[in-house]
Amino acid sequence: MEKEPWKKHVSDAVYLALCATFQLDPSSDEALARFIPAYIKDVTTPQAPRNANVCYFSISLMQGTEYDFIETSYSVKNNLPVATLKKPIPISVLLTFYGEDADDDAEQFWSLFQFDSGPSSARAVLREKNIAPSGKPERPVDVWEVEGTHNRRRSDVRVNLLYKSVTEYSTGLVETPPEITTVTQNNN
Repeated sequence: MEKEPWKKHVSDAVYLALCATFQLDPSSDEALARFIPAYIKDVTTPQAPRNANVCYFSISLMQGTEYDFIETSYSVKNNLPVATLKKPIPISVLLTFYGEDADDDAEQFWSLFQFDSGPSSARAVLREKNIAPSGKPERPVDVWEVEGTHNRRRSDVRVNLLYKSVTEYSTGLVETPPEITTVTQNNN
């Protein structure tokens, strides 16, 4: 069983939100080459050319934030009781933009991410996947990264999200609880 099943779901949602922000078809070669999940397990991601506009994004649990409450509800499906558990998972997404337009791309994402501007906005795409922004994203940070004998333009944006994990399971047949008898012990 996968250790963090939410991670793939959130990664896919972030990819779709990036595509929505930059108005690219998620199945296009351009989108697949431009938005790349970082730190893919057992895969070394090839480095994009220095002048290519790309965005690597990494997803991790937010440090120091715990949401211990679990919203539980019960229902009946197919004549069996079903429990539904909803637990918020705090997530931090680091978007690292590279290329000639790195600072503009980061600024565009940062600006558009703050507003819910219709059904194709980044927020709407995330909301459809049970993910909501948690606070305002940090301003982009522009840096020059040394690569060999050249500098490479880079801009980072960190976004905090809250993913509501929903787990549904059958609780089995409801049986009559056993009769409970109380036994008292006499200490004489």
